[in-house]
Amino acid sequence: MSLSENQYASEFLQTEAPGKISRDNVTVTVAASTTLVPGQVLGKISATGKYVPYDDTASDGRETAAGILYSEAVNATLSPADVDGVVINGIAEVRGADLTWGGADEPTGTADLAALFIKVR
Repeated sequence: MSLSENQYASEFLQTEAPGKISRDNVTVTVAASTTLVPGQVLGKISATGKYVPYDDTASDGRETAAGILYSEAVNATLSPADVDGVVINGIAEVRGADLTWGGADEPTGTADLAALFIKVR
C-alpha cells in the first residue's frame, strides 16, 4: 500500500519578507468541480481583481502571473465559486518543483513572478 499527502499551505515557500509584506488576503475564483492547491500560480482578472489560475494564453489579466496560492486547498463543487484565499505576491523565494502551473508556460510565468520580486529556485 502506498501513502501520499497533498501539499500543505506554504510548503513551496523557502523564504519571505518579515511580517506579512509578502502576503495578501484576496478573492480567488474557482471553476466548478476544481480544486486549487497551495503553490498554484495565479493570475488576476483585470476587470474584477479576482485571482484565478494563471493562463498565458488568456487576454483578461490572467496571462500575467500575479501570485501564488499560499492557503490550504480551495475548491468549488458544482458551480464556480469565489473563496477567500491568501497569496504570496511579492518579496519571496519559492521552490519551482512545488509550483502548479496548470499547463501554462512556466518560463513566462517565472519572469512575471520575478517582476514581483518572487524568485523561483
